[in-house]
Amino acid sequence: MMGNRAPRLPAVAFPQRRGAGGFTLFEFAVVAIVFSVLVGVLLQRLAFYQEEAERAGAQLLVTNMQSALRSRAYETAMRGGPADLAVLAGANPIGWLNREPENYAGEIDNSTAKSLAPGYWYFDREQRTLVYVFSSKKSFLGDSYERWYFRVKFTRLPTINAKPEGTQSQEGSVALIKVDASQPN
Repeated sequence: MMGNRAPRLPAVAFPQRRGAGGFTLFEFAVVAIVFSVLVGVLLQRLAFYQEEAERAGAQLLVTNMQSALRSRAYETAMRGGPADLAVLAGANPIGWLNREPENYAGEIDNSTAKSLAPGYWYFDREQRTLVYVFSSKKSFLGDSYERWYFRVKFTRLPTINAKPEGTQSQEGSVALIKVDASQPN
């Protein structure tokens, strides 16, 4: 009667069949945590690159305005002489561009500037300063946005007594420079 018995299945077959049913709750939680961390890192990098792109765009516009100022200064010096360069000081450099940027709000007062949405350029009439308000806040909890301030300034070499011998007389020049918000005219 020994030959009528059915062969026994090996014990290894049961663990293989049980694992084929899918993920356990623990495995799913680990995958969800890893995915969440990767998405968080991706979003952080994306925000960083957006801020850097905004900075690069603002810097490119400033470079274009500096180039336009140099052209305007050469033109003014040729027409009226170097002494007429002082007229350019305090001017709105946006007017020297071929077309205004899409995010230019115009010439406004400081009180109106506080209600301006971030991501815009404006010219402060009182301070004679061009201002860019960035889209991102200075800090997570803060209410203020980062701002860049620019002003067209007229510069002159020191008086004759302070010049070294052999220095040519120069009437002055103009430059579009970044200034501190608290800096007076």
